[in-house]
Amino acid sequence: MIKQRQDFDRSDLMGGGDRVSLGSTETKILHITQNLIRFQSTVDQLSQLEAIVDYVADLFLEGQYFVKKLSFNNVPSILITTHDGKRPDILFNGHLDVVAGYPHQFIPDVKDGYLYGRGSVDMKLFDAIAIQAMIDLHESQPELSLGCYFSCDEEVGGVNGAKEFVEAGYSSGVLINGDAGVDYALVTGSKGILRFTMTAETTPGRPAYPWEGINAAQQLLDGFNEIQNRFPKHELANASDNWHTTFSISNLKTEQHPSGLPFKAQMTLGINFIDDLSYDELFSKLKKLVPNLVLEQINVAERLEVDDQHEVYERFLDLAEQNFDRKFQVKKDNGSSDAKFFKDAMEHIIIVKMPGIGAHEPDERARVDGIMPMYNTLVEFCLVEHKKKKESLEKVGELV
Repeated sequence: MIKQRQDFDRSDLMGGGDRVSLGSTETKILHITQNLIRFQSTVDQLSQLEAIVDYVADLFLEGQYFVKKLSFNNVPSILITTHDGKRPDILFNGHLDVVAGYPHQFIPDVKDGYLYGRGSVDMKLFDAIAIQAMIDLHESQPELSLGCYFSCDEEVGGVNGAKEFVEAGYSSGVLINGDAGVDYALVTGSKGILRFTMTAETTPGRPAYPWEGINAAQQLLDGFNEIQNRFPKHELANASDNWHTTFSISNLKTEQHPSGLPFKAQMTLGINFIDDLSYDELFSKLKKLVPNLVLEQINVAERLEVDDQHEVYERFLDLAEQNFDRKFQVKKDNGSSDAKFFKDAMEHIIIVKMPGIGAHEPDERARVDGIMPMYNTLVEFCLVEHKKKKESLEKVGELV
């Protein structure tokens, strides 16, 4: 990690002028976030997804921006850049979709220092901060190459959003994703996800004569134990040390033979894995481990690890700690985000989160006092990176 603070004058970075007053910038960001929360942008409501994309596009009507409304397999998303092309220097990344919520959660409420509402933490407040930061930066420093990409299917895996976006050739020098799972932390990695059904179908014996056949439930449980035994350290996972493979059975059912024993048994199994394998490679190994069972994938995500020793990463960490006036953790996360799709398309990936409580829960809320520290971190990081790039180009020019 950085041993000394970065030595730069923030007012100089902003072109010599004062930054927008905290109140006015914070008010703009809260206004945008509250409007975003009012959209019931769950993945099953296409009209709401299209409407929220239109709203974001309208925020960039003033000024010179390149706005692309994208659609991958009928799922909308949006890219806004300050310069034409597929590769901005810095790309803010978020998602506009949310998990289902109660009706009152789509009515934003600010009280007791928190912004309540579905998506406040996950992750519409960060989206709004990124939008306002990009607008302010472009107004004061139009030469900066910036972008925002917001998908609308992250909560169901991201395959018709960020995955297709990357496969379409979009990339960036630095990706800043605001969808981490840990407060006051930079996330250096996320587990791979492999969720699948596992089915046993047999001819069972009679209850008192089990040797006459094969009990499907027993065969299924034996297979599950084989898979668990492949990951001997899975029981070590805990809140302070989560970097171990974990399991979650979300469904278990049987169908009974007239004899009274099950002839078919099925479970839905989720594995959050740390193996340095693709999910397809791991899936292939598991199928060979339980050849008598039928395995079918449901939801998957690649494992991600980022280079937290690079100076770009360290600069962002340093700025975050200055602006939030506290030490940040640097740790791997148990969850996942769209950042996983960008690992081969980006030079650097930074994953951070708005401070808050209760993502996916009835009382989801984000800390209002985190708005300006995050905004200032994004703005200052972009200015520092632009300055570094400019200095580097000037040195190259001198050598030539």
